[in-house]
Amino acid sequence: MGTRLGLLLSGVVAHTLGVDPDEVEVVLGDTQATPFGTGLWGSRGAVMCGGAAAHAAEKLKRKVLQMASHLLECSVEDVEIRDGRVFVRDNSGKGLAFAEIAMKAYNEPYLFPEETDVALEAAAVYDPPNISRKPDENGRMNAVAAVSTAAAAVFVELDLETLAVRPLKIVFVENGGRYVDPSNVDDQLVGGIVQGLGALYEEVVYQDGTPQTTTLADYLIPTSVEIPSIKLEHIISPSPYTFMGLKGVGETGTIPVMAAVSNAVEDALRRAGFKKRIRASSLAPHKIWGL
Repeated sequence: MGTRLGLLLSGVVAHTLGVDPDEVEVVLGDTQATPFGTGLWGSRGAVMCGGAAAHAAEKLKRKVLQMASHLLECSVEDVEIRDGRVFVRDNSGKGLAFAEIAMKAYNEPYLFPEETDVALEAAAVYDPPNISRKPDENGRMNAVAAVSTAAAAVFVELDLETLAVRPLKIVFVENGGRYVDPSNVDDQLVGGIVQGLGALYEEVVYQDGTPQTTTLADYLIPTSVEIPSIKLEHIISPSPYTFMGLKGVGETGTIPVMAAVSNAVEDALRRAGFKKRIRASSLAPHKIWGL
């Protein structure tokens, strides 16, 4: 999906288990190995998958601590995880690596009490409290736990002879939740902002029912040549309804930029003495001419 969800999930699991993110492998793209899901629409990847991963990691953490306390001959309340090892809290330095615990669990399960579940695996379902399963009397339902919001200001230059539009600068302020990986959030937002600039170029053209824009030579998308200066700012407001206060940002960059581009072109036309209302994209020169 381009969201680097695997990176986020490895960070969530690593934080919960107390290990290095490099030690967490996330397997993506195999629908035969995972339960059915409805997808990542609505920027739900971080919220839903992150919450489920954290709950599963918490279950696994309890198993690890339980088995480690038995091997270290102490109470489970007296052990803690630091840097991928389970230590006794008395600062004696006595501890076990995760690999050592796993080796004992799978090769010497008789070392543990009979009621111990030695399978070092866990599964979890994450169900945010504000998700609704059924439409209300007005046909409305809340299918997304939390999304971020944003405002965009786009500055453009309009050539009155050719009607070509050149984006000059974009200022984008995003109201997001708590970030697991801030650099990943910025990358997603910039990618979405550039997609929003596609309102200037992208157009699906048909002739007698046959699509004409079937290659990137015909269907134009923004490239590095067209991308202007982009300034990002963040307002952090964690969601009260999600794990860690996460919010989805996958689609946030695109939506306001498309509208802001149209408004900027309208303003440029108005300054030139043409009061036109833009109600559709694309904003290619021939489209502006036909307003």
